[in-house]
Amino acid sequence: MSLVVSAGAVRAGASSRPLSSRDLRRLVCHHAAVPQVVYVEVDAQGWLPAAAATARLAPHRPGGNLSLERAGAGAAGAAWRVVCAGAAPLVELRLWFAEDVLADVQFPFLTPFNIRGKNSYVCHECGEKFEEPNPLKVHLFLSCKPYSAELFWDTFLARAERPPASPAPPPGLGARAEALAAWWGRAAPGAPGRHRCLYCGRAYSRAYGLKIHVRTHTGYKPLKCPHCARRFGDPSNLNKHVRLHASRGPGGGAGAHACPHCGRGHARRRDLQRHVRAAHAGCTDATEL
Repeated sequence: MSLVVSAGAVRAGASSRPLSSRDLRRLVCHHAAVPQVVYVEVDAQGWLPAAAATARLAPHRPGGNLSLERAGAGAAGAAWRVVCAGAAPLVELRLWFAEDVLADVQFPFLTPFNIRGKNSYVCHECGEKFEEPNPLKVHLFLSCKPYSAELFWDTFLARAERPPASPAPPPGLGARAEALAAWWGRAAPGAPGRHRCLYCGRAYSRAYGLKIHVRTHTGYKPLKCPHCARRFGDPSNLNKHVRLHASRGPGGGAGAHACPHCGRGHARRRDLQRHVRAAHAGCTDATEL
């Protein structure tokens, strides 16, 4: 893939215009065949160029500053957009996927068996080793086949357009991974931070905190929104999402907590205020909400 670099500062929330699946595949595969350094910056209307989608995949979850999200559907199938989490000038942009997209394509999650130590991740199917978790997830997603951009995006977009008929992983697998991580990560009673994450070493005073945190590494999302079936690993994120449904108007609009600048809906007034300060700081009425 191309090395995609921010030419200037990119604000959080900046996104590309919608791309069809066909255009997305053609774009990323072309840049995979002709690798180059691509400098991107928002245009006069505030849009990211489509070339942002050609960024290399992020090696681990916190390492991604670009997210591929759904942008609805059109006559040609699914539509996509790339959203930036914010970047300073001359920073490499790395792409990963929104949580609902990962769930839609049944992207695999890792279990404690896959981690053997710092920078050591092992495929439980073929034994191949990786230094970062996301390349292993991609490897498992491709059923241990050698990686190529064409194979990955063909597989990804085929699953996104037509969810595979094969069954989802057994429902108990993620729960067992959680239980193992909690068991192996515990320390002696009374020890400070006695519940320690096997993946990154972060410590928690309670087992519950560790359980929720481990889901950010494994991708396990046992909680489902009753309105749209979107899945979550953290109950607080699910509750916030459900409140967003409740705040929408009768016609499906964003309701009382809609951003006056971009129309994005928010579950709470303080979430709207935080969004306006981050995404529309230059607007004259950004402080009036």
